[in-house]
Amino acid sequence: MINNIFYAVTIHTPKASYSLDVPNPSGNPLTTALNIVIGIVAALSLLFVVIGGFRYVLSDGNQQSAATARSTIIYAIVGLVVSLAAELIVSFVIGNGTLGGA
Repeated sequence: MINNIFYAVTIHTPKASYSLDVPNPSGNPLTTALNIVIGIVAALSLLFVVIGGFRYVLSDGNQQSAATARSTIIYAIVGLVVSLAAELIVSFVIGNGTLGGA
């Protein structure tokens, strides 16, 4: 079944195999797909916070580079907040008006 793609992740190494089962309490494929997309957006936001931090540290006193790095960090944090808010809204709407998805 295609639903099983979203529920288990297996990593094979030369010495062992590791399996991680990802629970999906609602059983709704739409919820699963939206959660994956929102998770990717959140991960990208965190990546840009780190990139902005490196750019800020490496600006070496250049005001324009420091301002660009600060803007990158601020926009990434705003993106992270928006993605977390979207996660809550999706959980609320698809979960029939309950935050638990029950």
